[in-house]
Amino acid sequence: MELSDLFPSKPEAFTKNERRPFHAADILRAVAFESTIVLLAANDVRNGFLRDADHERLSVAVGRIQAALDAGGIHG
Repeated sequence: MELSDLFPSKPEAFTKNERRPFHAADILRAVAFESTIVLLAANDVRNGFLRDADHERLSVAVGRIQAALDAGGIHG
């Protein structure tokens, strides 16, 4: 019996932990702000009026929320 027989072999593919470029709190702050934009646009839609500029900003908010999910490692 050899000393190496007492220990498990190393896995074939060693991977480092994934490093996140943003802290979760920063991501949540960004999502909270963009969700306010979504709420304001929803209120305008409810009142029957959404300007083109507001629609464009809503599209930006949705994109930023998706980017925040990606930054957090959440793929939904």
